[in-house]
Amino acid sequence: MKIDQPVVQILVRTSEENRDWLKAKALGQDRSVNWIVNKILDEAREKEAERHAI
Repeated sequence: MKIDQPVVQILVRTSEENRDWLKAKALGQDRSVNWIVNKILDEAREKEAERHAI
């Protein structure tokens, strides 16, 4: 697939890098990618709640 627009190229590369990072993180922790994503989301929610509590 040839992508002509630079912005789209950046988005595709970023998405691929994120996916690869998530896969590596999941393998390193012997977990599923879904588990890693849920953990990251939970941590972000906790930090956001702490920020609003102050």
